[in-house]
Amino acid sequence: VNGWHLLTQPMSGVFNLSSDLFFNSDAYTYSDNGFEKIDDVVLGDGFYVESNSSSPNTIVYNDGEIVTDATFIINEGWNLLGNPIAVPFEIGSIKINNMTWDEAVMYGIIAPEPIIFDNSRSSHTTTNVIPAGSGLWVYSYLNDVNITFDTANSSSNSNVSSYWELSLFAKEKLSPGLENQSI
Repeated sequence: VNGWHLLTQPMSGVFNLSSDLFFNSDAYTYSDNGFEKIDDVVLGDGFYVESNSSSPNTIVYNDGEIVTDATFIINEGWNLLGNPIAVPFEIGSIKINNMTWDEAVMYGIIAPEPIIFDNSRSSHTTTNVIPAGSGLWVYSYLNDVNITFDTANSSSNSNVSSYWELSLFAKEKLSPGLENQSI
């Protein structure tokens, strides 16, 4: 679908982001230096890529294995990562330093809800379910925080958040010829 996408590789191993596979567009991740062009991703990396096609694109991950659990370390501030499990994952099933998401929020470790990019609305939005293959932003108030996705923790009951939701919509009007320079 046309527009920007926030994705991840939901399999183990290194995946090369060849431009012809990813919509003839560069891929970008975020670091302390801002947005950076990348060529490879590994399990748990979130990245942005733009599609200039109105028809659905299929991404095929040929190498690597499907994982049932993965733990990453996040640090203070915004962290860009991805759902490492090849199925949608409820935030109530994610463990933060061996606590539930809601407990970690209550103890001031992380922000109440992760943020994903909704391509159909061309905006970032909060969510309670991380789609398969989706990248996400998590805000941490501390350094060296473990975030664990484990299908053994997954439940069929979704925890309803008692926290607010914020959706921001913005579009930048760029000069002709610069449309592809914005993220």
